[in-house]
Amino acid sequence: MGLLIDSGSLENLWRQLAKRLGTENQELDLSLRLPVVIGCTSECRPYIMLLCNTRPKALNSLKAIDVRVTARQSPIKENWSLTFILKDWSLLHAFAEICLAFIERIRRSSSERSALREIYATMDQWRRLLKTADGTGINTLRGICGELLASFEIAKLTSRSVDMTCEAWTGPYGAPQDYSFESERCYWEIKTIHSNAKRIKISSPEQLDTSNRRINLVTVVLNEPSGTNEEHLVNLSRIIELLLRVSDDPYRTGLCIDNGLDTLGLEQYSDLARHTMFAVGAATVYAVEEDFPRVTVKTVPAGITGLTYEIETAAMKPFITSSDTEVMAVSPEE
Repeated sequence: MGLLIDSGSLENLWRQLAKRLGTENQELDLSLRLPVVIGCTSECRPYIMLLCNTRPKALNSLKAIDVRVTARQSPIKENWSLTFILKDWSLLHAFAEICLAFIERIRRSSSERSALREIYATMDQWRRLLKTADGTGINTLRGICGELLASFEIAKLTSRSVDMTCEAWTGPYGAPQDYSFESERCYWEIKTIHSNAKRIKISSPEQLDTSNRRINLVTVVLNEPSGTNEEHLVNLSRIIELLLRVSDDPYRTGLCIDNGLDTLGLEQYSDLARHTMFAVGAATVYAVEEDFPRVTVKTVPAGITGLTYEIETAAMKPFITSSDTEVMAVSPEE
């Protein structure tokens, strides 16, 4: 029997649990597809924890909400938790409203998988509703252009359509890798670099962790224009135009791209996106194999969190499987 609760009751529960920091939690509703537990951390931060049989995807934290995916021991196969932790008590009422939205959406779900999708959608909608109008920087724009260009390369290498690759674009939603083909457990991580890059940055141990998946790492070279005639110059709109030109379903593919850009806070027709041109270089693919230079989840010492690191490009050369200097399926000059 599910527990009926309103935001005021939920806030009071957190205030009571704050008096017993990190020692107790409250089983809010264990009848749901994703059982719900609330509590306060040892740092006196309210949280809501969703218990899962399968590992949920990683989500980007918000300015006021930390999001964590954690493995746990459970006799009833609830081996993973997806936890949302409030950083600012002054936002407790708003946090309670979000948590109630989680619970309501989970209650309407027919399976754990659909419940998780509802949670991802809820987070995405709140993020989009409350995002500010702050501009997106040129480094972010370059990264997005590189990820979308990689869609051409993945399509060519896997004999897929760009419709399928764009549907698999999970980078904007906080997934560990930028393209995710879940049914095959095959993933692609994209790094946009300059032609003279000596190293690439890896944002987490999960990003190149192949313990339960196959991962290909792709570097896409995007340089600032130098003014030579040999350059293939593109901007974001041109890349999208080319993707839609070779798409079998331009409306659906365009929607996948638009949703991703919106989640990232990038306006396709902003001055920055329209007027920033990049010279397209090679797309190089690396197989992330057992001896590939990297940090994995298992090799991170206990107590270490938020780890980022860099890999020297020279150390990755033995793992190159392909390099393509004609990245796009159609030429920008056509």
